[in-house]
Formats: sequence, C-alpha cells, structure tokens
Amino acid sequence: CCAPGFDVAAGFASNGYGDHSPGKYSLLAGLVTEIVMTMMFLFIIMGSTHGKAPAGFAPLAIGLGLTLIHLVSIPVTNTSVNPARSTGPALFVGGWALAQLWLFWLAPLLYAVWTAFHPAAYATRFDLAAPLTLENFERAWHAAPFSRYFLNTIIIVTMVVVSQCVLCTLAAFAFAPRDGA
Repeated sequence: CCAPGFDVAAGFASNGYGDHSPGKYSLLAGLVTEIVMTMMFLFIIMGSTHGKAPAGFAPLAIGLGLTLIHLVSIPVTNTSVNPARSTGPALFVGGWALAQLWLFWLAPLLYAVWTAFHPAAYATRFDLAAPLTLENFERAWHAAPFSRYFLNTIIIVTMVVVSQCVLCTLAAFAFAPRDGA
C-alpha cells in the first residue's frame, strides 16, 4: 500500500508538542509559537491585501511570509497556523495527534477573541491593560449587509435540507426490499 519505510504512525507531519514536537518543545512554547505565528500570518495577509498596498504583490508577500513562518516554527510544532492543516494529518495518524489537536484550534481562536474585544491598535501587541471594546463588532455590523447575509443563509440551508430529504427518500425507495422480487 505504501512506500517502503513510510509509516503513518510516525507522525505524517502532524503538529505536536512535548514528545511529538520535532524539537521536543513544551505545550507553552507550542501555544505561544502558534499564537504569534498565526498573528503574523494574518498581519501579512491583511497588510498585503489592503487597498493601499501595491497591486499584484499579495501572493508574493503571503508566500514568502508563510515560508518564513514555517522556517521559524517547524522545529517547535511542525507549523500549523491553520487548523485545517493540523486536522488532516491528525485524522490519518490518530491517537496522540488527535489528542493534541485542540492546541492547534485553540491558538488561532485565542488570537481572534483578543482582536475582537480590543481596539484595532492592540491587534498586534498583547497588552493586558488594553481596554475592552465592542467597536470592532459595531464597525463590522455597519460595514456588512447582514440582512442579506441572513436571508441568503436561510435560503441555502432550506435548499440543502430539502435536497437531503428528497435524496434520502429516493435512496430509501431505491434500496428498499421489493415484495415478489
């Protein structure tokens, strides 16, 4: 099935800390690394795609930034900065990789919560004395057409539910035993 010497249980580039970190770094080191690297990655993405940034350079900036982030954090956790990148290999490896997966979902969420409840000036620095605010939510509420998004969501969800009911009914009819067959 697999190439000689390949063993999924050996890690399959799964993210980890402690004994499963390439450099045997601790949980705290992994948490700090993932939060800071995720913050830097989002900072690069937001900066390079901003309306005042030079057009056409975003892919180069994002690609080089992600390369640097990997070079820095592969020895610590095998680099996640994206929960989906951590989840895929963990599902194949199972065991320890699934047990440590929580960290690679928690780190980006902690940063998201920090930036949601603090002014934009504090998005790239952690100051425990930073004021709490809801101005980010207010700005997002006024910037986006939420009524249209809500209506679109209701329509799409309704279509999916109806389609699933029809498909399940057809499947039940197709696979049901027939009398006299």
